[in-house]
Amino acid sequence: HESYTRQMDLRRTRVLSAGGALRIELEDGSTLILGRHFIDQRLARFITAWPRLLRDRWSRVDSIDLRYTNGFAIRERKGLAGPAASTAR
Repeated sequence: HESYTRQMDLRRTRVLSAGGALRIELEDGSTLILGRHFIDQRLARFITAWPRLLRDRWSRVDSIDLRYTNGFAIRERKGLAGPAASTAR
């Protein structure tokens, strides 16, 4: 997963935890919302989806909510064309 780390600057992150819920704020301002449970599985889902669904649109991503059982929700940055949020499975 080293190539993902270089492409997304995962080495430069802030981990935020409010009430035990994990949020990871990346250097570019995007946020991964992981919640309180199943952190490893949710992070693995994100890493799996990255090359197929997210790499080409990453500059438009504001946040990804990985707390869903079978997928995740993508919120796009304000002011960009297209829908404000979409869902991926």
